Amino acid sequence: MFTIRSEPKNFALCIGMFAIIFQSICLGHVKGIRNQNTPPLSKLTANIKIKLNESEYLKTGWAQPPQLAVWLENEETDEVRTLMVTQAAATDTWDGKVTCPVGLPIWTGRYFEESGVWVSYETPAADAITRATPKESVALETELPGVDTWFIYVEVNVSGDFNEDFPAFFGYERERWGNGQPSLIYRARLDPEVNGFLPIKLVGRSEQEYAVDDPIADLKGITTATSLIESIQVVCSLVIQQVNSHSIGSAR
Repeated sequence: MFTIRSEPKNFALCIGMFAIIFQSICLGHVKGIRNQNTPPLSKLTANIKIKLNESEYLKTGWAQPPQLAVWLENEETDEVRTLMVTQAAATDTWDGKVTCPVGLPIWTGRYFEESGVWVSYETPAADAITRATPKESVALETELPGVDTWFIYVEVNVSGDFNEDFPAFFGYERERWGNGQPSLIYRARLDPEVNGFLPIKLVGRSEQEYAVDDPIADLKGITTATSLIESIQVVCSLVIQQVNSHSIGSAR
């Protein structure tokens, strides 16, 4: 009479368990290598300080401080992020005017791209970005992923800064009041490779007679409007967050 032994069955079971353990060790090791090769996270911090020229805007017809908008644009994705806009432009409420579509027209178009909303008295800009109109200066700080290319824009405009090219009356109607010189737009590139001050340049203006999508580079006729802002400082810094590979599944 023959007896069937269980050794082969136990041997197969051991082999199966060994294969599972070996596979787990290999996968853990590979995961650890991947985590060790993962680039560190980074964020880009930008500090913006805008100082107004009070002596200049007090010379204008209404002696009121200018309206301002500051926003970001992503070169790769076309994303728009508004950082701030002054209250009159954000709510379309103006002293002595029903509306003022030439107040900050470039930002108005960008905000529509960002939010799908045309700013008006009935549909104002979000409270989170609306600020009281500063008389002296404004300071902002923002954080962005440190991998994309962003541009920061500043648009400024004041009513009543008339000159020969942008008079109080314009067009064919003597009753048609002008706003004065159009808004000006400044731009700086937020460079993750530069820690410190970044240059910001005047890149164009808007238009009085019709809507434009982008700044007009021709600054002919612009005089005192370039002095509304005394200075713009953009300070950029890249913060790299080191990743501890041993805490995210590396092999021990």
